[in-house]
Amino acid sequence: NHGSFGATPRVVLAAAQRWRLRMEANPDRFLRHVLPGALRAAAGRLARFLHAKEQDIAFVENATTGVNAVLRSLEFRPGDEILATTHTYNAVRQTINEVCRRSGAKLVEARIEVPVINEKSLEDSIREKIGKRTRLLVLDHISSPTGLIFPVKRLAAAARARGAKVLVDGAHAPGQLALDIPSLGVDWYAGNCHKWLFAPKGCGFLWA
Repeated sequence: NHGSFGATPRVVLAAAQRWRLRMEANPDRFLRHVLPGALRAAAGRLARFLHAKEQDIAFVENATTGVNAVLRSLEFRPGDEILATTHTYNAVRQTINEVCRRSGAKLVEARIEVPVINEKSLEDSIREKIGKRTRLLVLDHISSPTGLIFPVKRLAAAARARGAKVLVDGAHAPGQLALDIPSLGVDWYAGNCHKWLFAPKGCGFLWA
């Protein structure tokens, strides 16, 4: 895993501590009247960074939590296929396996050989696995085990052209890549802010 956690600067840790002290000074007032507005204001700032709309962003503990929220909310039937890759983060793969076990759907994995020769070979290895039964493509933006960047926009277009939805695990992307999430053409995007955006641990988001 090329970047489990980022280093949180002292100024950020100090700001987080001020928020905790503010909560502890009057928890009832803080949780009822301060926190909801503060969270939406923070979501608005993050949305601008991601070129997204504030109302399309929800905070979660981490990208895996966001991916779980989507996978466990969708309805699959026997014969449906969920397409992922051999680079899919293991916690995400386990969730897909559980969803398939419950629904009768099937996990199909595109094999990604390393070293990757070029972007086209990477794209083709996934594109050729998109079939008429593919209901969902689960795609990493940056692969956890290798740091490989996937051509999300083109793969999303290919999947949606075949009638499949697209869920992106962008755990490592915010702060590493310039992100304009709506322009990617995906249905859901989950990301972390505590890797490369210097946020305290437990700061993730789900965009829909």
